[in-house]
Amino acid sequence: AAGITKVSDDGKHVFPVGEFQVPGYSHYHWDGNKAADIFSPLQRPPILAQESGTIRFVVLNDSLGGKYIKLQASNNGRWYYYAHLCHVFVKPGQGVNAGQVIATMDETGSGRIQHLHYAINKDSSYFYGGDGDICPQSDFEEKFDFNICTDSWAVRAITGKPMCCIK
Repeated sequence: AAGITKVSDDGKHVFPVGEFQVPGYSHYHWDGNKAADIFSPLQRPPILAQESGTIRFVVLNDSLGGKYIKLQASNNGRWYYYAHLCHVFVKPGQGVNAGQVIATMDETGSGRIQHLHYAINKDSSYFYGGDGDICPQSDFEEKFDFNICTDSWAVRAITGKPMCCIK
């Protein structure tokens, strides 16, 4: 069964995984840093641009992130990092709208199970080890009015413990 696409009250931001389902949806990052691993029970769900902007980087074979995309927002300069992708539907320099499908989720690179590795930076394209400088959990709470940092079978299977990002 398909899930829903979550849009912020102002209509400018869209949750990065389309058709997410609750329960069966989790958000964590294994090392507690400022990034999120978002899991879905759906096979290769759509990955969406969180806000309108320009695709700046598309990498198709990185040992850590596998296939990944970096998007720069047009209204505030934020950078978004989407990793472990399957099909990539965008190219560098391409403008995208919030909610536009830019890829599908997979387990490329160092991913062991299907998930989206997701990070946000205020004003830099550099994501050290895939981590940003804004906690996605805080961003999700602010824009989508929900807190999804709960226990996850997927994270426990990999690390033996759940971790939420540090606010």
